[in-house]
Amino acid sequence: MKEKKLYSDRRWTDPPKAFVIGHEELTEEEKKEAEEAMKKFIKKHEQALNKKLNNSSN
Repeated sequence: MKEKKLYSDRRWTDPPKAFVIGHEELTEEEKKEAEEAMKKFIKKHEQALNKKLNNSSN
């Protein structure tokens, strides 16, 4: 029997078939809220990372 190469099956080589099932526009207020939430998340992440880095250097 012939040996197959690794990852030669089409499930690994075919591009994924994705399609849009819906779209909804955001209001300016919703966009601002989302931006503020992202900024808050990034700030918390940076603080946690800095705290972790400071603790590991001690």
